[in-house]
Amino acid sequence: MIALNLSRAAIAAMMALSRMPFAALCALLVITVMPRRLVLRHARATLPEVLPAGRLMAGTEISSIGSRAGQALGFLAGGAAVAVLRRAAC
Repeated sequence: MIALNLSRAAIAAMMALSRMPFAALCALLVITVMPRRLVLRHARATLPEVLPAGRLMAGTEISSIGSRAGQALGFLAGGAAVAVLRRAAC
């Protein structure tokens, strides 16, 4: 799971830092997004092994909240990076 996420991050960095044709960007986007379900399925499957039965529901919710917060922070960081890079380019 860690290797898959690291490879997805590397592809996303490559998309952000290189000048590629639009079709290539779309193909890399599909390659990056497709394994997400697989990663989520495996992460949810390991929760019952890690958490006791009484804490499983709370652990699932905390995991969901953490995922959403991470996504929101990623959007925020991406927007800030675009704003800084645009100012530097002008």
